[in-house]
Amino acid sequence: MRPSVSRQRAAEAAALAVGLALLAALAIGAVAGTREARTDSSIAYHGPLTLRPGAKLTAKISLPSSRVVGVAFLLDGRPIASDTAPPYTAVVLPEDLRRSTRGVMRVRVLTRNARTIDSPAVRVRLDERPVGRIIRAGPAKNLRRAVAALAAGRVTVLLAPGEYDLGHLRLGSGARLIGSGPQTTLLAPQGEYEWVVGVRGDDVIVADLAIDGRGPGKGGGYGVVVHPGSEHVVLRRLTISRIRRYGVHAYGEYSEVSVQDSSIDGAGTADSGVLARVADAGDVSVIRSRITRFRSFGINFQKIDHDEPERGARNVALDNVITDIRDTVDTDGRSQGGIWSGGAAAAIVGNVVTRAAWDGIETVGSSEGVLIARNRISETRFGIYLEHETDGTTVMDNTISKVELGMIVEWRYDGVGSERNTFLRNTVSGATRNSMFLDLGADENLISGNRFLGAGGSSVIILQGSSGNRIVDNFACAAPGALVVERTARSDEGALVAPGGNEIARNVVRPVCPSG
Repeated sequence: MRPSVSRQRAAEAAALAVGLALLAALAIGAVAGTREARTDSSIAYHGPLTLRPGAKLTAKISLPSSRVVGVAFLLDGRPIASDTAPPYTAVVLPEDLRRSTRGVMRVRVLTRNARTIDSPAVRVRLDERPVGRIIRAGPAKNLRRAVAALAAGRVTVLLAPGEYDLGHLRLGSGARLIGSGPQTTLLAPQGEYEWVVGVRGDDVIVADLAIDGRGPGKGGGYGVVVHPGSEHVVLRRLTISRIRRYGVHAYGEYSEVSVQDSSIDGAGTADSGVLARVADAGDVSVIRSRITRFRSFGINFQKIDHDEPERGARNVALDNVITDIRDTVDTDGRSQGGIWSGGAAAAIVGNVVTRAAWDGIETVGSSEGVLIARNRISETRFGIYLEHETDGTTVMDNTISKVELGMIVEWRYDGVGSERNTFLRNTVSGATRNSMFLDLGADENLISGNRFLGAGGSSVIILQGSSGNRIVDNFACAAPGALVVERTARSDEGALVAPGGNEIARNVVRPVCPSG
């Protein structure tokens, strides 16, 4: 591992993350505490005025692009779809229209100065006739033609309810595979298989169907695999079950892959819900999805090399519910996490993680300028774990309970450490060891406005060879030990390192926690 990146590069990544932090205010999720949006004529829904399946939604934004973080398209107050990368477009699906009762459209824009702006509402007409080249297929109708057309691309295939045993289904550029809901089921190939749906191309949509992985067995066993060279792939309202390894897997050079409103169940035998290798990719998002019963990870924006913050940037995990991530063996922290985030300027916002055996949220790789905000984490060993080379990251407004240790910054080793992270207004309750642990080399952090409600161990916060921190304006109660304990640490080279220069001021400690 190479030394940490420069402070300048860390500052640039942190500035970028400030904008991404505002994703919590977008109407692409239901983040607690989101501010109401104000209406502004500088934002407008730009059409079309007749919504048909396959139509592309657009917006007119009279703001510099540098100020815009993301856009959501709302129909009757509900998000049809959202996009976190420019030019911020979305495609109408048949199910979107079936859910509409009033035909009122608006655009919501999140800006980099913490403002959420709504466009004026526009009345639109709903028309269920699809746009473009359409093939309607069923288990015994047009199926061979539909499969060939999807591989060639530039077609929309509408699948009727039923079970489909299609082998390794291939989708090329412009392919849109739309089912009739969970009653449309794609079956995994018999015996060993690599994947059920394979995407290789641009502008691909898979939506409103189920994928049945046929349970444990040999082979790669992926539900959906996104191959190298793919771009702008949207997976919406999928139900993925009995999968063998990964529900969704993306690798190689790709960009803008988004999993939205989906349910992915590993049945306790599969590896990970969503695994995206981000070394050569960016702008991956998982939004409003339920992921449960995997052995290794709920969501894994897989680790990239250290000291490479320009790679694997801007990944988003927003408003997901992740439960029961655990293996039958102890992997000593190498897996069993709710959300792992590698790469710079990620936003991990509004998620619920419970019963992950190792940790709720962990940063890995070159995690500079990451936002971890408004998540609820419980029944894990560690709540939030910042691995070494996590710099300029903001951890704010999270609620952590029923854990061994609330928030931890890993020690410096192999020349790589973590610095200048900010912990604001988090609540940690009932940690059995400590509420916070800053290890060797975790320096120059700001810890302010946090609430520490009861903790075991010798103190609420341990600074083990950690220096230059500001621990101010926090509240702690019902803790058996001191608020802060400073102690020496031993480096990986064997030297003793003492903490120093820590500011500990204006903190309030009470023997009993307030009721309510």
